[in-house]
Amino acid sequence: MGRGGGGGGGGKGGGKKAGAGQAGHTIHPDEVEAFTKGSVIGGLVIHRTYQPAADDLMKNGIDLNKARGVYGEGLYTSTGHEKAYGPVAVHLALNVRNPLVGSSDQLHAKFREWGGGKNGFDPVQFSAMARARGHDAIVTGWHGLDPHSPASGGTKWVVVTNPSAARVVIPRRSK
Repeated sequence: MGRGGGGGGGGKGGGKKAGAGQAGHTIHPDEVEAFTKGSVIGGLVIHRTYQPAADDLMKNGIDLNKARGVYGEGLYTSTGHEKAYGPVAVHLALNVRNPLVGSSDQLHAKFREWGGGKNGFDPVQFSAMARARGHDAIVTGWHGLDPHSPASGGTKWVVVTNPSAARVVIPRRSK
C-alpha cells in the first residue's frame, strides 16, 4: 500500500533490537511468531511500493514524516496483495495491541467525536489524535468498508501509526 509515500529514512524507525546483528526495525521469519504473539493483527501484512522506497524502508525503518495517506501519517499496509500501489511487496510483522478499528464513516465520526473536523477531515490531525490516545494502528476494510463486513472480502488495511509495532521481515542469508 505505497499510497502516500515510502516508509523508511530518518530517525523514527527504530524500536527495540529485533535480533542479534540486525537493525531494530527488521526481523527474520523464524522470529515472527514470538514478535506477533498477542497482536490483534494475525499473520504478515504487505506494504506495496516502488524499489527506492522499499530499500529505504528495509534499511531505515518507518519514518512517519514520509508515510502519509488518507488516514494521515503511518505506514500503509494490507492483509491482501494490492499490486496497484507498487510493484514491490515488503512483508511486515505487526505487534498491534490497541488499534482504532472501523469503516471510513466510523473513523470520520470518531475524528469529529474527538473534536477534530471543524474544517473537514484532516488526515494528519486524525493520525496524531489516534496516536495521542494510544492507538498503534488504524484498521479499516477494503476501500474503507467495515473490516468485519463480508463485503471487504477479509482484506484489511492497516495503517501503522507506531513504528515500534512493526518489523520488516527479512530472509536469513544462506551460509
